[in-house]
Amino acid sequence: MQTIPYEYHNLPIPGGGYVTGIVFHEAVPGLLYIRTDIGGCYRYDWEKERWVSLIDHVSMQDLRETYPISLAVTASHPERLYIVCGVRDPAQRAKLCISDDYGETFRYVELPFYAHGNLGGRAAGERLIVDSCHETALYYASQKDGLWRSADEGTTWLRLPAMKEQYLTFAVKIYGDDRDTRGALIVGTAGVTTGDGKRRGHSLFVSYNDGETFSPLNVPQSHDIPGVYLNGHAAMRAAVDGQFLYVTFESAGPGNYQKELGYGCDGGQTADGRVLRYPILSNSHALRIGPGEDITPVELVRNYGEILPFGLCGVTCAAESATPLLAISTVSKQDDDVIYISRDRGLRWRCVLRGLSVGEMRFHTPYMRPECNGGRNLIHWMSDLKINPFDPREAWFTTGTGIFRSMNFTDENVCFSDCCGGLEETVHLGVYAMPEGPGQVLDVVGDLGGFAFTDIDKPCPNSFANEDNDRYITCINADFPDRDCRYVLVTPRGSWRGETKGGLIFSRDYGQHFERIPMPWGLSDELDAVMRHIEEPNVNSGWAALSSDHQTFAWTMADNNFLPMARLIVSNDGGRNFHIPKMYDLRGDRIRESKELESRGIKVFADRMDRALLYGFGEKGQIYLSKDCGRSFCEYASPLPACNCAVIDCADPTEIRGEAGRSGIFYLALGEHGLWKLIYEAQSDEFAARRLTGDGVVIYRAGLGIMPGVTDYAKSPKAIYCCGIVDGEYGFFRSFDDAETFERINTARQMYGEINCIDGDRRVPGRFYLATGSRGLLYGMCTGGSK
Repeated sequence: MQTIPYEYHNLPIPGGGYVTGIVFHEAVPGLLYIRTDIGGCYRYDWEKERWVSLIDHVSMQDLRETYPISLAVTASHPERLYIVCGVRDPAQRAKLCISDDYGETFRYVELPFYAHGNLGGRAAGERLIVDSCHETALYYASQKDGLWRSADEGTTWLRLPAMKEQYLTFAVKIYGDDRDTRGALIVGTAGVTTGDGKRRGHSLFVSYNDGETFSPLNVPQSHDIPGVYLNGHAAMRAAVDGQFLYVTFESAGPGNYQKELGYGCDGGQTADGRVLRYPILSNSHALRIGPGEDITPVELVRNYGEILPFGLCGVTCAAESATPLLAISTVSKQDDDVIYISRDRGLRWRCVLRGLSVGEMRFHTPYMRPECNGGRNLIHWMSDLKINPFDPREAWFTTGTGIFRSMNFTDENVCFSDCCGGLEETVHLGVYAMPEGPGQVLDVVGDLGGFAFTDIDKPCPNSFANEDNDRYITCINADFPDRDCRYVLVTPRGSWRGETKGGLIFSRDYGQHFERIPMPWGLSDELDAVMRHIEEPNVNSGWAALSSDHQTFAWTMADNNFLPMARLIVSNDGGRNFHIPKMYDLRGDRIRESKELESRGIKVFADRMDRALLYGFGEKGQIYLSKDCGRSFCEYASPLPACNCAVIDCADPTEIRGEAGRSGIFYLALGEHGLWKLIYEAQSDEFAARRLTGDGVVIYRAGLGIMPGVTDYAKSPKAIYCCGIVDGEYGFFRSFDDAETFERINTARQMYGEINCIDGDRRVPGRFYLATGSRGLLYGMCTGGSK
């Protein structure tokens, strides 16, 4: 198979995802890494002021590197980088990634424990550490499987049974003077397996013999908080300045929807935040950790009471600075997270950032600005906070929407700004190239909602928003007529704070502005309950299709990620009025039983030419057709293999694309079943299908684009772009002959993790788009003069 040289670039968002940790190299200036929840790790390029992704080589065949939970560096070998990562599936073991060239390439070790970077508790400190006095020794504080040690740079691992708790949060190794050869190993825990089911067990321990035995360190007094599944503190993060060990603590909050891992901010809420300092004592060359002292800022307790309604997580100090400098940050604080600075090691504190009222926030990324976020500072999930070890004026903090930096952290008025260039780790659920007009590409994306790009190399002014410029979040799909794509129908979630509500939104100007379609109350009590739920914050709206005359809206409201037939409604007048369509099975009998309507799924697509035709695809490969603008749907004999086409979001294993300019033709990427072409024969009123790829060919995602030498996209045959396994190799491919032959269009360094959607450009031959779940939204183009 021929390989065509391609180059890839992001359509810049940037930021938008959860950055969970920051690691500076303590001995080499300018060496900085971050980890994210679903987008792998990055290294900062100081010269270009951009982040460099370390996962571009990762394919859908093994996504573990896109979910890092911890990273570590070594003092004497700055080129060495360790990363622990893993997927959610408990059947898959974690992986240790080892690089000797700053993350450019890796070798791998399969690990004997579980790890996943997108679990609750991902906000905790670094679990993987290198023993600074014995650099062949590594420690790992796992999420569910206890404490582990390697004596051979991660090649083999032994569990340390003296640590009885299995749910851990971080590890730190502290040494005293040059004659101290064992130091102190500090381990934070979540206290799950040592608790009693209602209260967490002890959450902070120290070992003076490399983990052979452990002793508890005192922790804050815990409280019973109404509505909390599991009360008690988890130790979150630690920092050391030579005189003290500082540790932050938090409990689950009353709105937390997780139990065992409910100590992280992403479980809903945290509470009862505390920070303690522990003196580091040297006695006969043996280091000891003294009793901890609560140094939580008095102002917080005075303003919010003894049980703070938020957690404390980030903690950092300038260990080598002539003047002591310590900083902490809140997390999951409902009225804006804050940062405090202390210049006397925690005895007195000064707030340097609180929302938009204290400190200065400068936003370079358009959607981050307060006018796009209900007039508020969008900072949330402030999990990690680090001072540059070589410049105390420089500090960084992580959030649920990227990373921020201050270059005057020691000044009276501290300024912070987003520093997200090159950081593209949002989860993109769909991409749609537009055939005409000022809009180039529509992008629907998790958390941020959606973007309408008029220039694919520049960030959009805002994501999809209402008339007050308040953003919608997580849009599941978009649809527009090929012959008049001014009209765009989208299914968003409502924002977390309720400035916007989920449902349907409609644009008449290529996705630049939207109006919300009023909820069609009164169709049934069951649907009213579903719509009330959809109007709650952060709830999936479902899937919608828009007819070729932009008058018919077909909307299946979601049950989480499933699209039940019972929740399909249709409007024939642009969303002013809706009705419930009649549904008929293969025998021609009307489906009336609510249980059957709930168990059957249907994802609806509009015919690209005929306004009256709507197609539904079911949970087992069933096909439904409406020939009356959605007033009724009839099931037809399906020539497709059994596959679930009635799910949405990242759960969707298929991709379906209608062919523009032709009626009744669809291309379907069906994973292990390959690529299919479905044709509705109106004259015989039957569906025919042909598998375009041979046995052994796997096609995960596919889209259609304009062919070379073509001026009218709609009237011409289409180029096919897809990802999958062809000739035994995973990659990206294109075909100009309806999948008779393929050309490969990527290399082993151009994989970009999870691919959720593909579309070809409808104006520029050879260009196509990748909506990834790991590396943002990208476009690929032929390199140089290649055709």
